[in-house]
Amino acid sequence: MKINVKHPEQSLQAKKKLLVFMQASYYQKKTDRVLERFNDYEITIISRSRVDSTRNVESIYSAKSVFQIIILILKLRKTRFDVLLAAHVDDFFFHLIHKFTNFREFITFDEGLRSLYPDNHYFSKNFADSGQRKHKLLNFLFSFPLPYGRYFDESSTHYAFFDKKLHALKDHKNLILLESFIEGHKDKNKIEKIFIGTSSLWYTSKGINFFDQKLVVKGGSLYNQKLLEAAKRINGLNPDLYLMHPREGNELVGLLNKNIIINKGCLQGNENLINTLNNSNKVKVYTERSGIIFDLDPDIDIIFVNTFDRFNDNYYQEFIDTFNAFRKQQNPKYKGSKKISY
Repeated sequence: MKINVKHPEQSLQAKKKLLVFMQASYYQKKTDRVLERFNDYEITIISRSRVDSTRNVESIYSAKSVFQIIILILKLRKTRFDVLLAAHVDDFFFHLIHKFTNFREFITFDEGLRSLYPDNHYFSKNFADSGQRKHKLLNFLFSFPLPYGRYFDESSTHYAFFDKKLHALKDHKNLILLESFIEGHKDKNKIEKIFIGTSSLWYTSKGINFFDQKLVVKGGSLYNQKLLEAAKRINGLNPDLYLMHPREGNELVGLLNKNIIINKGCLQGNENLINTLNNSNKVKVYTERSGIIFDLDPDIDIIFVNTFDRFNDNYYQEFIDTFNAFRKQQNPKYKGSKKISY
C-alpha cells in the first residue's frame, strides 16, 4: 500500500532522494529524529506496517510479505536514491532493499538498546554455525545477505542516541551522537532512572494480596482502575527507561508518558543492561519486586514501588528485608533500600 503525501510548496530545483527502511511504526519517533538531518530531501519510506505520514515525506509504502516487498523493489528499481537510511540491518526486508535498490550512500542509526552490546549478533562480522546456517549458505553462494555487522562497515555515517564511550560502534568511521528523542531531560543522552516492569499476570496472584477478597477480571472495572493507578505512579516517577517484563503486554506501557523509553526485551538480560548503563553514569532502579535486582551492581540504589497495591504490608516488607540482608552481605555498611508508599 502506498500513501502519497502532497506538499503545497514544491521546489523548482530537483531535491535529493532519500529511501528509508523503518521496520515498524513503533520506531517512528527515532526515525523522525534522524530525518531532521534530511530536511531538504525527497523522502520515501518503506515499512512492514502502516505508518502515518510525517512532514517532509513524499511517499510511504507498507509491505507485509516477501512478495509485496519484491514488487515494491521492482517498482522503485529505476529510481536512483542519493541515500539509503536504515537501522534494522538484521531484517530480511532490509537485506532485499539494500541488495536490489539503487543508492549512492548508505547511512545507519541506532535501532535500540542493543547498541550498547558489542557482542550482540547484530554487530557480528560472521554468521554463526548455529542458528544462521541458511544465511551462511546464501552468503557463500550469492554474497547475500551480509553478516549484519558488515552493513555497518558499509555505512558512511552512523547516528547514535547513546553514549559514545559505551556504544558498540564507538570505532565507526563516522559516529555522530544525536540529542536523544527524549524530551524534558536535563542531559538528554543520559539514562539515570530505570523502572523494571511487571508481568501482565499481576492480577492473578493468590494468597499474598488484597485480590483474595476482590474478584479481578481482566478488562473489568477494578482491573482498569489498578492499571490507571499504576501508570499514574510510574509517570509520577518519570523514569528515563522502562524495561518491560518478558511476559508483559502493552496495556500498561500504552499509558506511560511519551518521553519514557520503552524497551521490550534485551537478549543479554535486563540486569546486564542496567549494569552497563551504570558504568556510564550512576543509575537508580525502581521495582515492584523483580528478582533481577539481586544481580545488579551493589552501588545501584533500589527503590521499591508496590505498583498495583497487590501485596499486603507484611509480605512486601519481608521481600524488602530479604533483599536488604543480601545487600549487607555484599557490603556491611549498606544502609538499606527505599520504599515509596501511596
